Amino acid sequence: MHPFQLVIDELKTAGVKISGGESAYKLLHKLCIYKALQMNGSALRAAKNGGLPRKKVITQSKHLLEEYLKTGLIVLPAHMKARGSEHKYKHDGDATANRNLWRAGWRAPAPQDNTHHGLNTVKG
Repeated sequence: MHPFQLVIDELKTAGVKISGGESAYKLLHKLCIYKALQMNGSALRAAKNGGLPRKKVITQSKHLLEEYLKTGLIVLPAHMKARGSEHKYKHDGDATANRNLWRAGWRAPAPQDNTHHGLNTVKG
């Protein structure tokens, strides 16, 4: 028997498609959709939002499912709630702020006078 069989049964009776190969995170995600809660669908993205390893996020979701089975409540941490574009600019939350949009790349340009070492790789 699956450790979260009661959750699977609840989702199946609600008409949610369950394949049987879902991780605890995917089960929690499907449960949150069923309960109309906002949750990020990707465990890796949630891990990156929280600065945690993916495995830790899946372990957290196991604990959340166990808590749901005991109490019937779902309390999601902030990194699991965060979704895509609305959290794109985490530093200030302003997606329309004037950024440096005209730079060529993320690296600083190579110095024009690059003759201080033996191999000159700068053209021009």
